[in-house]
Amino acid sequence: MTPDLEPTSRHGRHAAAYVAAQSEAARPAVRSNLRRAATIAAGHPAGWRRYPWHRADAASLEAVRNGLARDYKPATANASLASVRGVLRRAWQHGDLDRADLERRLDALKTVKGGSAPGRALDMGQVARLFGAVADGTPAGVRDAALLALLYGVGLRRAEAAAADLADLDTTDASTWALRVRGKGRRERLVYIGDGARDALNAWLELRGDDEGPLFAPVDKAGRVRAGRGLTGRAIARRVELRSEQARIGRFSPHVLRRTFATRALDQGVDVATVADLMGHASLDTTRRYDRRGERAKKDAMTAIAVPYAQTGEGE
Repeated sequence: MTPDLEPTSRHGRHAAAYVAAQSEAARPAVRSNLRRAATIAAGHPAGWRRYPWHRADAASLEAVRNGLARDYKPATANASLASVRGVLRRAWQHGDLDRADLERRLDALKTVKGGSAPGRALDMGQVARLFGAVADGTPAGVRDAALLALLYGVGLRRAEAAAADLADLDTTDASTWALRVRGKGRRERLVYIGDGARDALNAWLELRGDDEGPLFAPVDKAGRVRAGRGLTGRAIARRVELRSEQARIGRFSPHVLRRTFATRALDQGVDVATVADLMGHASLDTTRRYDRRGERAKKDAMTAIAVPYAQTGEGE
């Protein structure tokens, strides 16, 4: 039995079932989300399993939502709200909430709006400078180029890149490789790697070798690849931050590359449903929030709409 599913109280089982359904890399963040919300709900530090969310009425949950909005930035507050909503859905699935009660509670936990600017996406000049920064002739540079190629060129989350294993990669088709990705909620999907992304990954594999284990491995100060060991999500974030600083385009997180992938794909005419599938989104609305094309995309779209109007001459 996994630690997240150890016997506990009824409400503890709801939280444990929700956490266990997440990918291994995502579970620490989800536990923190629930712990943060439970502390506000209880009025004192509380464990992530301790608070009986299914017993809280809508007014109590709205107070938790307002407390999170007061004490945290919108992104942090919304992460906790999403986790609490997930626990409530587990309670409904287990028969401890009826549908009407669930809907009332979910409505009380609506998303916190405002407080931050829209997320950043890179332009093509910045992308070129970023890849220029990793072209330093070192083994770490080769690895980081492959890592950036999957974060930007395929749209992986940093946790998905950390969890990628050599066994997940299918190179049968020489032109377009396939990678099986384990995403949020234990959902799996196939993504495809072609052109420059494939070439960058191939250069890394030539250095890494064919040892079993994580796709991305540490490189020590002497330039030796430590195959068999993997990079954590935090280590991947540090590499992206370092390379963005070296490129002098402003420090950013791996999520900016994922957002840039979505914006670039939509800009190239890929339909939003396909982009959602590639990114592992369960909702098209989530994918639309990644779009940073702005009003330009609307204007460009209108050029495709032909109106068959011809002005008639005077007196006709």
